[in-house]
Amino acid sequence: MAGSMNSDRATRWLVAFHLAIALGYLGLIIKAAVDGLLWRADVTAFYTGGAIVRQGLGPQLYDLDLQARVQQAILGPGRMFYDGVLPFNNPPHFALVMAPFSLLPLGPAFWCWTALQVGILIRVIQRLRLLSAGWERRERWMLFSAFFAFFPLFLQFLYGSLSLFVLWCLTEFSLALRRGKDAQAGVWLALAAVKLQAALFPALVILAARRWRALAGAGAAGLVILAVTAAALGPSIWPDYLRWLAATGSYFDHYGVYPDGMINVRGTLTLWLGAGRAPLIQTITGIALALGALGTLVFWARQRWEPEQPRFDLRLSFTLLLGALLSPHQNQQDCLIYALPIALFYDALRRIGRPTRPLTAFLMAWPVLFLLEQFAIRGRLGIRLPVILTAILLGWIGVQYERSRKRGPRAPNNCVRSIYHWLRWPLLLFAVAGLLLFAAWRLTRPDILQWDDFAVYWAAGRLNASGQNPYEAGPLLALQQSIGRRVEEFPIETVRMWNPPWALVLFTPLGVLPYPFARAIWFFLHLVALAWSAERIWILEGRIPTHRLPIWLLVFTFGPALQSVKAGQISPFLLFSLVAFLDFASRGRGWAAGAVISVLLLKPQVCYLVLAAVLLQAVRCRRWPLAFGMVGIPLVATLIVGLMNPAALAGSIRAFLDNPAKEQATPTLGAWLRFFFGIERTWLQFLPSALGLLWLLWDVLHRPGEEGWDEHLPRWVLMSLLTMPFGWIHDHVVALVALIPAGLHLGWRPRAPSWWGLWASYVAVNAVLLFVGMDQFWYIWLAPFWLLWAAMARRFAQRLPVEAVS
Repeated sequence: MAGSMNSDRATRWLVAFHLAIALGYLGLIIKAAVDGLLWRADVTAFYTGGAIVRQGLGPQLYDLDLQARVQQAILGPGRMFYDGVLPFNNPPHFALVMAPFSLLPLGPAFWCWTALQVGILIRVIQRLRLLSAGWERRERWMLFSAFFAFFPLFLQFLYGSLSLFVLWCLTEFSLALRRGKDAQAGVWLALAAVKLQAALFPALVILAARRWRALAGAGAAGLVILAVTAAALGPSIWPDYLRWLAATGSYFDHYGVYPDGMINVRGTLTLWLGAGRAPLIQTITGIALALGALGTLVFWARQRWEPEQPRFDLRLSFTLLLGALLSPHQNQQDCLIYALPIALFYDALRRIGRPTRPLTAFLMAWPVLFLLEQFAIRGRLGIRLPVILTAILLGWIGVQYERSRKRGPRAPNNCVRSIYHWLRWPLLLFAVAGLLLFAAWRLTRPDILQWDDFAVYWAAGRLNASGQNPYEAGPLLALQQSIGRRVEEFPIETVRMWNPPWALVLFTPLGVLPYPFARAIWFFLHLVALAWSAERIWILEGRIPTHRLPIWLLVFTFGPALQSVKAGQISPFLLFSLVAFLDFASRGRGWAAGAVISVLLLKPQVCYLVLAAVLLQAVRCRRWPLAFGMVGIPLVATLIVGLMNPAALAGSIRAFLDNPAKEQATPTLGAWLRFFFGIERTWLQFLPSALGLLWLLWDVLHRPGEEGWDEHLPRWVLMSLLTMPFGWIHDHVVALVALIPAGLHLGWRPRAPSWWGLWASYVAVNAVLLFVGMDQFWYIWLAPFWLLWAAMARRFAQRLPVEAVS
């Protein structure tokens, strides 16, 4: 009883919050009217089309100069749109509908149009109530109040657009399909074609499913519209409209078409590539739309037509959202049609007995997130928050459809669930979004950018995406300066990329993104790689997988790991490669093990002994899938880079020959040998590595043929760090593959002084790495310390029994 009362109270607060937002929207519309700003709306373009028809100039409806003259006469002196006109881009029959409104002045016509929109809104609410007939009253109030607080609804009334009418038509279309009235559904679809992009994917549904009555209804209604319009405006009006549609489809930042503000793939690509790459954006958008349409046809053609089943609603909601995301024109107010697929999805979850609270919690955040995007973020992440929300919802619907298809319906679960079970995913979503926002803000500050190696990766990826040489110093410096990095403070070798060309397969997609968003994603990938690696080592060592906190603390207090995250280095992915290799090798998956270990070739000098040992053991034991996976992935990646940008391969060869890393004072044995015996003796840099390879040959050949990766690989990693020719402190993050198992073997032995000594030395070394600013050259002792610490920890663990395992 108390839980029900608390739930009712929370519902009332949410409804009140949403209605307060809706009242705020009403106040903004009134203020815009008082300030005389309502002329800057879609209604003005509609009114212009109606005025042209009313003046008997309908056959010239799509003459841009005529539209500009008529519209300027309507607006009067002192008021003008950017580019001189907001064109009438709608089908010609809609101009016939607007002709009666043009009998009134623009202001009264706007309010009459708004009154009509209010009537449509009431009808939409009625139809959505019919769709939600089986819902609880509380559910209706929460979701409908969120609809009233939905920012696109405010824009709908502020601009007077057609999105609400399209939502009404599509709602009637779906309800008619549910009732088996296919011909009626076709008529509503023909009416929804007043926005062609909104009607495309629903039309593909009935075409792929061979619903001939629906197609006949749509065709009959379409023929009536065509005939009436042609009789009123002339037979050439429809060819003129098609030519006009083709012309306006290519507009970028002209005549009211601003793709960077669109909530779709086209808008996201514009934010990433810029309006200057309009032809490329148009091509990619067209390909995505064609592939989506083809996939929709195949998907619906292979499914049974069961409009009374919840799975039908899941398919239809997914199709409507996919069509909106791939639409060539999808402004924020057009997102109002999301109300229908969301309602269908929610109703389907209820009917198949799935929990609806996670979806409710997710949807309750939409009004606030849309506002946050509009007034705070405004595309600074390189992607609009509504696009992210749409993509998440698409994935969610897809997962639920697959579950319902495989498992079928199940009885509703009426047990009281813990709040954690239905809040965990929304909370995780908001935590990830907050982490990305924080990273995009904090990691792009000048004081952080000063030491950010990811700026080099991003710049190289951006150059490679545009067909330029990603190893050339001049363009790399210019791009890094453009994001605020003071590259003039560094030697030229520290702001160029020295990774092999196959690394560009990883860097190029990130280089296409705006730097803040790419840096935030890179930061998040670092955290995922470190957390997953730690947990997987924990599991491979036989620990309980739910006890994650101790092992994560061990990783996220490790000095080299934190330095890698701060500097945006690639080293955490090397740790991920090692752990994933152990995981796949333990399950006998040779191809996968070889593929993941090839990630070490992003920086081959760091774990060169591991690469040599794996290849040697694969050949020795005839594990050909392992060898081919290890060698084949870099070759394929290099081929892709070469086909994409031949300049990258030539540039990588020159960079390899000119690599100045041998002149840097790194904390390696080779650098110290040169320091003592002569800087000019470059061969001394590689002497420890040569000795390391000889040791590896002895270590591998004197052992049995079985691999024993989990036993030997940690030792090879530590010896690689000890003898590598070049390397920095952040590269030592790979030592965790040996230090974590050694730490786990220590267990909990607080009565032993040696136990305290081992952990005190470990903490002290990491404190020095994190808080003592010393030139990296003097950390020559670091690799021997890891090797000695791991050996002593294992020796200590063998000597004393474990008192308790933490």
